[in-house]
Amino acid sequence: MNGQASKFLFNVTPMGAVRTTQRQKWVDTRAKRYYAYKQEIAGSAASQSTVGQPTPAPLALKMVFVMPIPESWSKKKRWDALNKAHMTKPDLDNLIKGCTDALNGVVWQDDKQIIAVEATKVYGFEPRIELYVTEVRGQTG
Repeated sequence: MNGQASKFLFNVTPMGAVRTTQRQKWVDTRAKRYYAYKQEIAGSAASQSTVGQPTPAPLALKMVFVMPIPESWSKKKRWDALNKAHMTKPDLDNLIKGCTDALNGVVWQDDKQIIAVEATKVYGFEPRIELYVTEVRGQTG
């Protein structure tokens, strides 16, 4: 990464972290969906990465979660919502957790390396996650 921001684009509908027990991970439908979601993000990141190994450096993230606009809304309301704040569930902190957990061992060694996060949650016609990862120079662990 060398101090420059690496951009990752995930064409998925953002999903918040699901808290489960070890057993629920294999039987709970939401937990299975969450596990598949994390695997999709990890696989996509691996295919987009220009670096072979996960970085051990301290990192700053910028994250944009583009949430789907409900189909039930009128055309006018849908257009008015475009790029506006999304203030319903899932919570922003859970969206961040789901994405950062998925990228452990892929983009970074462990999410404990993340020392700064700027995150936004907005409505959009094409749900996705935009992630910008920057190594923070001059910081040590």
